[in-house]
Amino acid sequence: MTVWYSVDAKLVEPVTMSSGNHSRNQAAAHPFLTGSALRGSLAARWLREQHHVRSGRRPTPIGDRATHKQFMNVFESGAVRFPFLYPPGPPPRLSLFECKATPDHPAADLVDPRHPVGTKVTCRECASALDRGVSGPDDRRRTHVRTRTAVGDDGVAAQALLYAQEELSAGRLFSGIMAVDDDVDLTAWLPVGNEVALRLGADTSTGGTTNVLVTPQSVGPHATTPAARREAWLAAGLATDVVVLTARSPLVLTDRWLRPADRFDHRILGDELGLTTVELVPFTLARSRPAGGWNPAAGIPKPGDVSLVEGSVAQVRVKDDLSDPQVMARLTQAEECGLGWRRAEGFGAVTLWSSIHLSEWRAP
Repeated sequence: MTVWYSVDAKLVEPVTMSSGNHSRNQAAAHPFLTGSALRGSLAARWLREQHHVRSGRRPTPIGDRATHKQFMNVFESGAVRFPFLYPPGPPPRLSLFECKATPDHPAADLVDPRHPVGTKVTCRECASALDRGVSGPDDRRRTHVRTRTAVGDDGVAAQALLYAQEELSAGRLFSGIMAVDDDVDLTAWLPVGNEVALRLGADTSTGGTTNVLVTPQSVGPHATTPAARREAWLAAGLATDVVVLTARSPLVLTDRWLRPADRFDHRILGDELGLTTVELVPFTLARSRPAGGWNPAAGIPKPGDVSLVEGSVAQVRVKDDLSDPQVMARLTQAEECGLGWRRAEGFGAVTLWSSIHLSEWRAP
């Protein structure tokens, strides 16, 4: 069983959440807060409170074996899935397209089964062509650039060369939902119910202060069950043997030989969901980006992975009877636990038969 906690964050200082997409003199930032940054900051806070980490001294290991086991269970095992934190607004979806001639017209979701398969989807009001809309947490108006002197190839300041780093502006709000296995006592490890100041991202010596509040909540990210949402999709015209999967956070998927996937594959999805899959069904949309990170304990980068971005959506045809309660129970468990690798860092959060694809959405 899974219990849920809401995580709310307010940036007190600018936060550098580097995306890894940079050139020699410019670095871009993620428009969200990563789960790995949240997890690392909370783990470091506990270690400082227990005096395992002190300023100017070498860190001391956790001597008690039982405490060390519990620490690893909370911060490493995946029993606690520290979420990606996104700004307020509609969740991202790559399937959202808007009118190319008049963006104010209602947008169209290509995954909506009410669109006839095999026909070109156009604007419902003027029949103009559609273009990919802005549907993700990419609000550049709340991101600023800090400029400093760049470092040359020899490791010293380069003359007449500036370095620009994107940062998330102070005052911004972010939120997410943390999933926790019910056998984990989170209050002994995290400041549940109390707002604390954490330092997130890079360059924490000059910024990164963020107020974070973790509070329990009675429901998770879904107000209804996958079975109930599937009924709404069937009423809209979806085939009875199709599963619709939408990524709420980036997905790190691999095949049986651990080769990373930069697109959806029905065989990989079948292994993750415990279903016998046949094929992907139009429309299936995905975009990939590198998923790296920094290991502050070792002082080296994390191994590079490939992730499918949040908002990616797949429709896959299966041989299983989706009306079978046992099959639906497996899918419900997969939705609660997530898919793929690095789930402790917030990767792998998904929604099955997400109702957002059926909702009426107008461009802002």
